[in-house]
Amino acid sequence: MKLLTLIRHAKACPPSPSQPLDFLRPLSDRGLRDAALLGKHLKSAFNFAPDYLLVSPATRTRSTADLIAREAHLPNSLIHLEPRLYEAPLSQFLEVLRALPDHVQHAACISHNPSTEALANWLCGHLAIPKLRTGGVVLLQLPLDSWSALQPGDALLLAHFFPSLIGGGRQAP
Repeated sequence: MKLLTLIRHAKACPPSPSQPLDFLRPLSDRGLRDAALLGKHLKSAFNFAPDYLLVSPATRTRSTADLIAREAHLPNSLIHLEPRLYEAPLSQFLEVLRALPDHVQHAACISHNPSTEALANWLCGHLAIPKLRTGGVVLLQLPLDSWSALQPGDALLLAHFFPSLIGGGRQAP
């Protein structure tokens, strides 16, 4: 049995003339708050303790991973930057997951949409997550011994939440 946690990066700053490269967009103030909140919630509600954390190397995903790891008391050594997760089509995302070592029992991925949402729905075998918001988390159980055996419809959706459901999101003025 494997566990897979899929996380869409927290809210990023919008593109701007001063930061024209999408890859380098940082988290907004809201995103910084939400990512820390996600880490705390994952730890307290789910005893979040993945043994492998795949992260797109984009600035906003790295920051989300760092804040989640800090608040969930995870060592930074769990974080593995995976360049193929940035702007990855579903097929490439699957290649990355299928190549995970089989001793990994709980993998977590922090990446981007639309691929994260597409992967969650592909693994569930139906439209389980119609819109994965920024900071959205999907926890899946997979009845597998080997990551290489991932197939559509394999996953059981254990939980899905996003920052505003756990006290984050937009702050009142």
